[in-house]
Amino acid sequence: KAHGGVYFFKCRDGGVLEGSSVVVCDGKSWNDTAPTCLSPTRHPLLSIQVDGAASDEVVAGSPVTVVCDADEGNPEPTLTLFKNGEPLGPPTTGQNTHTFVPLQEDNTAVLSCNAINAAM
Repeated sequence: KAHGGVYFFKCRDGGVLEGSSVVVCDGKSWNDTAPTCLSPTRHPLLSIQVDGAASDEVVAGSPVTVVCDADEGNPEPTLTLFKNGEPLGPPTTGQNTHTFVPLQEDNTAVLSCNAINAAM
């Protein structure tokens, strides 16, 4: 004979439950699917790499890779890199990188990274 079950769901602090907080099985089928906890991502981390290593120094004419990472968050955040407010390539999830050769006029350029997900 099949037995049923009742599952109660809640999110950790800062999370928002999407779906039913109670899921019931009558022994044959569930009344709903398990919910998801949405949580905002943390502020992204922006770093500069020269020759594959983190660097604070950039030289005009030498390739530079800008790296944007964001920890946590559900769903995984979408990351966008910017140079002077203009996107550097398409948004991505996981990690966003962009390699370019800076010019002398890039000396005052402002690089930034934006991370956003459905919980924000």
